[in-house]
Amino acid sequence: MAMPGVITEPTMSTTIHMKMPTNGTMAESEIPVLLNDMFNAPSSQASLDASNKLFGILAVQPHSFRSLEMYNVMPTLKAAAADKKSGTKRESAMIAYSSLYSIFIPAYRCTEPLCLETLEIVLDGLADKGSVVRESAQYAIDVLFTLLPMEAVSTAMLSTLLEYLQRPQTKWQGKIGALVLVAKMAKKATGKGEESKIIAEVLGARLAEIIPVVESGMHDLKGEVCLRYAPTAKWKKSTRLTFRYLGLQSCCQDHAGVDWAYRQRRYPTTHSNLD
Repeated sequence: MAMPGVITEPTMSTTIHMKMPTNGTMAESEIPVLLNDMFNAPSSQASLDASNKLFGILAVQPHSFRSLEMYNVMPTLKAAAADKKSGTKRESAMIAYSSLYSIFIPAYRCTEPLCLETLEIVLDGLADKGSVVRESAQYAIDVLFTLLPMEAVSTAMLSTLLEYLQRPQTKWQGKIGALVLVAKMAKKATGKGEESKIIAEVLGARLAEIIPVVESGMHDLKGEVCLRYAPTAKWKKSTRLTFRYLGLQSCCQDHAGVDWAYRQRRYPTTHSNLD
């Protein structure tokens, strides 16, 4: 998977010198060296190379995914992503998250919750003033969405996105990114096969929860969001049309499904009334 548009200068090779102890594990003192190489690389590609090297080594440690906690990697990335003084560190943090996802998720399914905890940080990166940071954040989001199994996307990721959309401090660019992911889930639900059927069932069962959150974003955000999801004023005023446009309509048998879900959050009834 190529990383489009994030090379800030010609690619330069990065040589990382490490001292490996005799037991085959990595000395703790080497972690700061690798992190420093990642955050101070001369180019975006060099930063990506360094982060891939770091997480590749961490992934084969005896403690595997626990090495992320042991070596304080996650708090370091979070701090770098929020560093207002250094756009280079913020970009490197976004690049590092994409490396984390691409290396740890396929190797250790148990790291999925840990990776999802970082999604809000990466979505916030979409609002960064630096274009390379925004591009790197979008790349990381795409990697996470692609690598997570659909059962995790339609459940845990969806819950994370709904919480993110309701955060008072979430910026409009991040909300657009979250809405795009919800729409991508809905699009997958329209496909054929057992996986699409499962996604459709999950989204359909949670429409009463999804509708008020996404509807609020459609009405309350800046014009860019409305332009992205509602080409006309009529779309912005109609819940039914808005959700058909997002693709969520496909999760119901007909318009009454959306109307029922919308009423359900106001007048809860028993699960048997779904049919």
